[in-house]
Amino acid sequence: MPKKDIQADAFLKEHPEFDGRGIVVAILDTGIDPGAAALQTTPNGRPKIIDVLDCTGSGDVDTSTLVTAAADYTIQGVRGSALRLNPAWDNPSGKWHVGSKRLFDLVPKGLADSIRADRRRVWMQEQRDLLAKATAEVAKLSTQGTPKVTKEEREELEARVALLSEFAEKAEDEGPVLDAVVWQDASSVWWAALDLTELRGPARGALADFKPMTDFKARRQYTAFSPSDACNFAVNIYDGGNILSIVVDAGSHGTHVAGITAAYDAAAPHLSGVAPGAQLISCKIGDTRLGSMETAPGLYRALAAVIQHKADIINMSYGESTATPNSGRFIELAEEVVHEHGVVFVSSAGNSGPALCTVGAPGGTSSAILGVGAWVAPEMAAAGHALREPLRDGQQYNWSSRGPAPDGDVGVALCAPGGAVAPVPRWTRQRRQLMNGTSMASPCAAGAIALVLSGLKAQGVRPSPARLRRGLEATCLRTSWDADSVLSQGAGLIQVADAHAFLLAPCSPAASQPWQVTLQRTDAGAAAGGGKRGVFLRTGQETAVTSTHQVTVKPWFKPEEVAARLDMEVRAELSSERSSFVSHPKHLLLYATGRSFEIQVDPRSLEPGLHHTEIRGTDTSDPGAGTLFTIPITVAVPTPVTAGGSQPGADVEIEGEGHAELQRPHTFDETLMFAAGIEARRFLDVPEGATWAELRLTASMETPKTLMLRATQLAPHTRFSDTEWAKSVQLADGGKVEAAFAVSAGTPLELTVAQMWNSLGSCVLRLSLTFHGVTATTPAKGLLLNGAAGIARLTVRAPLGPERIQPKASLTTLCIPLCPTAAELAPLSAPRDALPRSRLTHQLTLTYSLTLVEGGTVTPRFPRLNRLVYDGILDGQMHVVTDANKKVLGWGDIYPEGIKLGAGTFAIRVALRHTDADLLQKFKDLPLVAERKLDPSICVPVYTSQAACVTGGAAAKELSLVHGSSVALFLGNPAEDKLPKDATAGRILSGSVSLGTLASSPGKESPDTLALSFVVPPPKSDVDKGKGNAPENGNGKKDAADVDADLEKAVLAAQVAFLKACNWLLVLFGKGGWDLKDGSEEERSTYQRLWDRVFEANKGHLPLLTERLTRLDARSDKDSLVEDRVAAADAVIAAIDTTKLAVYLAQKSPETGPDKDSRKKDFELQRDAIIQALASKASALLTKYPEVPAETETDEFEAAFVELQKWVDTSAEGTHANLNAQRLARKGQLALAYRALDKALADDKLASKHKGMLETRVKLLKQLGWSHWEAAAKARLEISFPATFPLF
Repeated sequence: MPKKDIQADAFLKEHPEFDGRGIVVAILDTGIDPGAAALQTTPNGRPKIIDVLDCTGSGDVDTSTLVTAAADYTIQGVRGSALRLNPAWDNPSGKWHVGSKRLFDLVPKGLADSIRADRRRVWMQEQRDLLAKATAEVAKLSTQGTPKVTKEEREELEARVALLSEFAEKAEDEGPVLDAVVWQDASSVWWAALDLTELRGPARGALADFKPMTDFKARRQYTAFSPSDACNFAVNIYDGGNILSIVVDAGSHGTHVAGITAAYDAAAPHLSGVAPGAQLISCKIGDTRLGSMETAPGLYRALAAVIQHKADIINMSYGESTATPNSGRFIELAEEVVHEHGVVFVSSAGNSGPALCTVGAPGGTSSAILGVGAWVAPEMAAAGHALREPLRDGQQYNWSSRGPAPDGDVGVALCAPGGAVAPVPRWTRQRRQLMNGTSMASPCAAGAIALVLSGLKAQGVRPSPARLRRGLEATCLRTSWDADSVLSQGAGLIQVADAHAFLLAPCSPAASQPWQVTLQRTDAGAAAGGGKRGVFLRTGQETAVTSTHQVTVKPWFKPEEVAARLDMEVRAELSSERSSFVSHPKHLLLYATGRSFEIQVDPRSLEPGLHHTEIRGTDTSDPGAGTLFTIPITVAVPTPVTAGGSQPGADVEIEGEGHAELQRPHTFDETLMFAAGIEARRFLDVPEGATWAELRLTASMETPKTLMLRATQLAPHTRFSDTEWAKSVQLADGGKVEAAFAVSAGTPLELTVAQMWNSLGSCVLRLSLTFHGVTATTPAKGLLLNGAAGIARLTVRAPLGPERIQPKASLTTLCIPLCPTAAELAPLSAPRDALPRSRLTHQLTLTYSLTLVEGGTVTPRFPRLNRLVYDGILDGQMHVVTDANKKVLGWGDIYPEGIKLGAGTFAIRVALRHTDADLLQKFKDLPLVAERKLDPSICVPVYTSQAACVTGGAAAKELSLVHGSSVALFLGNPAEDKLPKDATAGRILSGSVSLGTLASSPGKESPDTLALSFVVPPPKSDVDKGKGNAPENGNGKKDAADVDADLEKAVLAAQVAFLKACNWLLVLFGKGGWDLKDGSEEERSTYQRLWDRVFEANKGHLPLLTERLTRLDARSDKDSLVEDRVAAADAVIAAIDTTKLAVYLAQKSPETGPDKDSRKKDFELQRDAIIQALASKASALLTKYPEVPAETETDEFEAAFVELQKWVDTSAEGTHANLNAQRLARKGQLALAYRALDKALADDKLASKHKGMLETRVKLLKQLGWSHWEAAAKARLEISFPATFPLF
């Protein structure tokens, strides 16, 4: 553990009792393994982990189903299995909550893969035994003296061998499904037990043998699913027993982080964490369903838990880039937690360096949170990273994110060692592991703060978070004061002993007060908007003029601090260093309402490069208490890149002499010298008209080196990661890098090159960056190809120099807009969803229906809400995609990912959360865009003339543009037969247009593209439609008889449709099944009267007959209605002239004649009806005659099935696969039956509809005696057809 460089070792040696005891640290991460090494107790014997919480809900089990036990103490689980209870379990109510959860939905993917591999090894042993037995049975057939078998028997034995061989290759393991039981004892304590038979075996895993567990904080219980997986879990029970939370960590990250902060290893103190006496709360914010991605509900529940447990410190080693720093719902709550509840919030700054402005949210972009950068000391480099040569000095890791934040704040508050060997979960099958990142620096700082607070608390000092931060920053060890160091390391390396000594001194009230600083530019060049936290000037225009800024400084008070407001009066002194380009007042009188003043920044005399200073405000009555507030000022003066002539760049002094110059038009050249950890950043003004840049690097070195390359441009309200080009390369002597990336004209570009800190030795790089440009404009100021118009024009220009263009356009995505079909708003009553001040969280659940004619990869997007976590306005958003049977196909949140879907209908459900129900009401009509990836993409033709576009002439090929010249291009409609079937009129297909080609790689597309949208036109009408359809009387008019006949048909069709609709309405609204058994007596009798009246008047009407048969087949008690179903099927068959139908279907060429269309429709109706009738009849008779009768008896089922085979190939037609399999099984051909089902189930569209097929598979495997494959098939059945939608 890296403790020496932060004074932790020396501090503990002098004050062993200030080891973090009395301090509670909340770890917001992937979760902590409660059984991990060195995370069991503190040095004074207290439990190390106070509570273990799954704040994401990924481990939630729906246990709302209530059952009662039989006399033998058995209950029926939600999966239908019988579960035996332990008679000793105290449950006076007699009510047991039951639920189930798939193990692989609980554990991390890596562990799931490991468990799957272990299970496969066991299965394969059973498999080999079964295969050997089956193979022996086949071999016996060739042995002399073996009784002869029929052809069918031989085929069955051979099929068993083939099937077992296929299982070994194709079988998928869905994993164990765990039954859960929850109950309340006589003391009102809730308990839970799991059936772990599949994992531990029947001798140790049965439900009755499970030691009941209650909420972790009550008894700190945990156990492993099995000894082999070593995956520990705890439980918490919510909502009156209706939700069981099984808490499993989502990865090893959280345990490692916790170990850095507070591990205690009595046998090896050097392996203990920074604050071994501190206690921990594990708040899992990494959602297992999303691969450990943090979710907003997890974050807010974690903050609520921090307040409920009165934690002193939060460590959060999570984060990401953001478009709007220091804003959003999470930031508001974080400020509340810090300033109103006195919690110190520490978070990682991010691992996106070495470019500037790469600090992540929330650590590096939020004023209330201490953002921590990562430092590597020589000892850690040598011992932990095993470098072949020691580092000369400690330094910042190159990948550690850098400030400033886009709004001018420094970003990084301080730094701490960013690598450690620390405990990891037991399921990783190792005790400790080396990890590095700002994720490791943050808990190191949190542990250091725990030591400081532990000592202060023991000495009766309780500093506010604001006071603590001032003390930490005032005592940090600075390695340098240059701009790069400040923006990389913040105040410097945290120092425990110095901070503790500093904070022991008394201070003025102002020094304990949090102060807010906001800036607004006030000169003529001011941009719209305010609320900045610093000055950040970076464009050529900004750095070429003097600017003025209004600064507002205001103290933060708790709502109840009325007296403190009245007493607030501070005489502040303002000072700055290295600030020849800044002027400001020297003194300021501050009140509770705050004060505003003006500063001026004049960067005109500054050299190209990075410059930084800070205006600091101190209390003149207590100058030793540290800085009250800071106004950071950063100026990045860019080098202009202009055409013609040679222009010198900034002198380079990086481990030696260098030079920078412009040798060609719009080209920047420089030779740089590097050593381990050295970074060079150059700021360039991107020329107007540039759309991409081409980078070329040539290396000279003795040994290969690893380099980090970054090209960063900042755009308003845009994440740096959306515009940054990043690449890491390894080069040897003479090695070259050629790369191209898109640029935005008029926006300064930061080009950063760094030699990795652990890549030892020196190197020389020759760098050349050339800007290119091909611009495009359209009459409508946007490239929209309206399919109804069939043409779109754009004008292409080469503003910087000669370019070669090769126009290509393609469509890659189909956008399907959807509106909610249902919306439900309800409060969440569980305490974990309540925020301080009795704020109740509400959840809006929206349901969307997506129907696909053809399958593909679909991404559900909510454009208004996606990509907003820390800067979002809601308390949470999450969606789940399910099929028609509620089977989960994929989860998503703010970063939706593509889900592979087949053809069919799917439900997309999204949960939105907030404490303000009125705000959620505004989202009841929230649109969703389902984006389906087109594979392959669709080509859009590009032409050089309108005539060619209209007539479909030759497409544009490679063209040459001289400097300043323009050319018109025309886009035509894509081929209609290439459009996807779901591309209905009015829908949009999106894609891109590429124009330029790389100078360094002729013919290769440039990286800059133009977004393209295509509006699908209406379908073409059939101009021949209606030909030959004149009435038979030939006069072009219908006579009275024709009109009467048409009217009679239309009335009857409407009556049948109405009867169907009435029945379906009753089904949809939950009033009964097809037999209306749950409807009211009046509803049933009314419906029956309507049916009888229509049926009696039209007894021979085929649609009515098939409707009656459909109703009977859909009844829940259909097995008791065999005779009725057979009779109904026979009535359908009798209504069809099968001879005429057979003759029509046997025709080799289509019919002609005036009524060909109506005859075709009629015969197709008859064909479908007779197939339905024969299949229904055979199914009913199979129920009546499940066994093959004696040879002397008539096999009615077989006769019906043979008749069905005359009309349809039952082995090829998937809809009859189950009946075909049951027939084979009836004849003892179990393996052949299974293979027939397997073939049908390969069709995802069919498999999602036929639960019966999966049930038959389970029965077949049971009859075959293949128990391990039976268990796998049963698991798939349960997962494919859940009883309810999953919990969010």
